[in-house]
Amino acid sequence: MIPAFYKVLRNPGPEASEELDKHLVAFEQELKDKTFIGGANPSMADYLMWPWLERLYLLTDVSRLPVFSAWCAAMSDVPAVKECSYPVEWHKKFIEGYNVGKPESQLVGIEEKA
Repeated sequence: MIPAFYKVLRNPGPEASEELDKHLVAFEQELKDKTFIGGANPSMADYLMWPWLERLYLLTDVSRLPVFSAWCAAMSDVPAVKECSYPVEWHKKFIEGYNVGKPESQLVGIEEKA
């Protein structure tokens, strides 16, 4: 799924979106009867996917994915995730910089977080 995320980011268009959608549908099917990937509690897999998936809504309409949206809401409530999350504006700034070839992922908002 992560390569598909970057494909949409680098070359937005129908082909990239279709590939990402394929992965999102598979992710929804995997999560169908679970709150998190591993079950009732977040696992390392959830934590490893979160940094990309927390900003996915900036690239595609996730409201059409109810299971994925529920997973995002559950992940957002995890104390460790809350502690490490960044404001929407920082994600937008990163993606804008990425799109023009100047991503500053380590600098966005660092002075505000310190």
